[in-house]
Amino acid sequence: MSRTYAVMVTVLVLGVLAVTMRRYLYNLLPYSASSFGGDGTIRDSGFWTYPRYEITFPKIPLNRSGRHAYSVKGLPNQLTFCLRVPWQGSGTKVSELESRLRRLASSTNVKVGITDDSGLVVCEHSSLLSEWVLSVSVDRAKFWHQACRDLPFRRHHQFTVAIQVDCSDTAVEKVVAEPIFQGGGNELP
Repeated sequence: MSRTYAVMVTVLVLGVLAVTMRRYLYNLLPYSASSFGGDGTIRDSGFWTYPRYEITFPKIPLNRSGRHAYSVKGLPNQLTFCLRVPWQGSGTKVSELESRLRRLASSTNVKVGITDDSGLVVCEHSSLLSEWVLSVSVDRAKFWHQACRDLPFRRHHQFTVAIQVDCSDTAVEKVVAEPIFQGGGNELP
């Protein structure tokens, strides 16, 4: 009888240990884009690229007030939240487009809140876009803020991304941005 009892206790202890260690061991495995799910679309550019991962969400207007919310699960760790403004093929000079964005940024407040399914706040920031960093290239611009950089996501949690846009200038030109997360990969010198 005592041998049967010892086997049952051993099986029970191993089962409890396996369940509690599952999440820990899961995070030790390399990230796979196939674990991503939710409102966005993920792109994995490969190990030797930077940024390796890019998660894009439906576009939102920056010149019109509104609230937008997305739900995602299975994110890689250390991602940065950005608002990307594509302008490919517009036929306008980059300096002119940058000037328009700076005008918009001075009258548009963006509030970003990212929380997980247990209520833990990963990022919460609200300010005028003029206080964000504006990176400009030939085919797009990108707004990002230090408060939403290198965010510590946990793969097995569900996250809600809430974006509130408040534009005080009704005469500003229409500008559409694509909310994105990007990061990971190899940043070689």
